[in-house]
Amino acid sequence: MRASVAPRSSVPASLPAALKSCEALGLRALGASLHALAIRSGAFADRFTANALLNLYIKLPGLHHPSGTHGPSGEGGVESAALVGARNMFDEMLERDVVSWNTLSL
Repeated sequence: MRASVAPRSSVPASLPAALKSCEALGLRALGASLHALAIRSGAFADRFTANALLNLYIKLPGLHHPSGTHGPSGEGGVESAALVGARNMFDEMLERDVVSWNTLSL
């Protein structure tokens, strides 16, 4: 294994922190890349990672869910798209907890 590639087991542990950093810094493209990494690595099944992704979709309205849904084209455009992306994330979560429900309700 190359030294530049993180071991598979370290991906789920570090992903929530990286997603939170993307949200704080407004890094939409990196957040989307980390979402793809979470799906590929299986880290999306981890509730901490899933909650961090849900928070990312709520706080960065320009980020679109990979399902291709961009929300309604009527009033509320960006906010509606953010809510649709967050709702899609919530619906795909394998394990929902109090944090998930509170994040979605904010």
